[in-house]
Amino acid sequence: MPFDIPGLRREEADIRPGDADPMMLKFSSSAAHMTGKPLVSSETFTWLRDHFKTALSQAKPELEELFLSGINHTFLHGSTYTDPGAEWPGWKFYASVNFSPQLTIWRDSPAFFTYVENCQRILQSGQPDNEIALYWPVYDNWDKYYEGATFFQFKIHSLGEWLLDTPFYQAGVGLMKEGYSLDFFSDEFVQSARVEKGKIRFKGASYQAIVVPQVGLMPLETLEKLLELKKNGGKVLFLGKPESVPGQFELEKRLTQLETLNRSVTVTEDFIGTLKASQILPESLVETGLKFIRRKTEQGSAYYLVNHLAKDVDAYILLNADGEEISLFDPYSGKMGTAQTRSEGGKKQVRVQLKAGQSMFVIVGAKTSSEAWSYWKPEGAPQAIAGPYQLGFLEGGPALPAAQTLTQLKSWTELNADAEAFSGTAAYEMSFDRPAGGAEAWLLQLPEVRESARIYLNGEYVGTLWANPFEIVLPRLREHDNQLRIEVTNLSANRIRALELSGKEWKIFHEINMVNKDYQPFDAKAWDPMPSGLIGEIRIQGLVRD
Repeated sequence: MPFDIPGLRREEADIRPGDADPMMLKFSSSAAHMTGKPLVSSETFTWLRDHFKTALSQAKPELEELFLSGINHTFLHGSTYTDPGAEWPGWKFYASVNFSPQLTIWRDSPAFFTYVENCQRILQSGQPDNEIALYWPVYDNWDKYYEGATFFQFKIHSLGEWLLDTPFYQAGVGLMKEGYSLDFFSDEFVQSARVEKGKIRFKGASYQAIVVPQVGLMPLETLEKLLELKKNGGKVLFLGKPESVPGQFELEKRLTQLETLNRSVTVTEDFIGTLKASQILPESLVETGLKFIRRKTEQGSAYYLVNHLAKDVDAYILLNADGEEISLFDPYSGKMGTAQTRSEGGKKQVRVQLKAGQSMFVIVGAKTSSEAWSYWKPEGAPQAIAGPYQLGFLEGGPALPAAQTLTQLKSWTELNADAEAFSGTAAYEMSFDRPAGGAEAWLLQLPEVRESARIYLNGEYVGTLWANPFEIVLPRLREHDNQLRIEVTNLSANRIRALELSGKEWKIFHEINMVNKDYQPFDAKAWDPMPSGLIGEIRIQGLVRD
């Protein structure tokens, strides 16, 4: 899918344009929420890019879209498919994104898996917390005449046929853009619904209101139940009256019954305004451009915030959930701290700093951290860490290229034939003095990273960078001669390309259906070498607390 995150590569030649949609993704999580199932699973990252060409950084925002839709249990291809003793690259599945221990992507996958674990631990806890239950008029889809076909699938790759131009889709998108959270319900699910303390309770979750979009066909039993819920004090908004009933059995009789029931249906023209007037309020944080999902926890509430914008966000935001304390948790680094808050108009606001590409949990409720969250602002201009840079190749193949001394950072594929064919890990080593100034901390900003990097400062491991933005706050610097080591791992594509150019047959598996992203015969010989290593200028930026 396209994202506006600066530096995130999409590489049109290596992808098939994505056609996922938040409304489509919510079908699975809605069913789980309505029935009280705690896990919502996804076969994840099947065809993000061609084989051997997907970076961890390119997987992260796609993963976040799943989390934001309510999916909280991902499954990955590759790690169980191959005998560890099989000749490189091991045995492959036909789907392209392969998390195999034999491929280079595996080296820094632990950092990626830690992010997944940190997110899923919270997103699997507590209960869903959505305001709106939106009726899914499936009979309208079944009633359509799909080019004469008597068999129709609700396919991900044909959203234009069954979803995008429907009143259901328009109502759902309108609600989410406004800041409402929602689940979908079916005719069967609503039969067990009841009103409890003003909320409409389904088997697994409760909602402040039901919204019924314009419907062509609705079973009488569904309309009767909706009117019963409304009579019992539930908030049920109809955006139109059902026009007919499904099926031909006793049609005239049932149409007469529908006409009678429709006399009790009041159509809501401004359903967003009506919800707000009823104090069913959206989350105004969407005005910042941040995406979110919210869950109820034992302590209070947990918000998962994601910045997929082209810009950084530093703002005080109002949350509908209220609690004694508000803490922030960074699932990428694992850091947690108490947030800055302020009161405005009698309501508490929390300060959030999220750079483009970053995500964060906002925990509302009981105190979870004794330390204050660190908010930073730049101090002075960023300084370049100049060369020379010592480049040594550590592990990978088909052969380890010779070490190099570089005066500028460019793709290692430009160095020589061995480096062009190499897939694996290389280390960049350099030294620098602490810049002048009164900074309290220093932010290491890497240039283009192809594709992930482990950072060591003065012999100590600092962290792994695998997604945008490729930057990390460094521990205390020495005044002189700080030793910086950056271990960069590229993708397996260049080694596969070299293997095919050598003429050696490597597809040593049965019934593999090895195809490219367009389901055509796989041919890596036609690829250009993928840029690898560090490309550009390493910078260090002074920071002070804000």
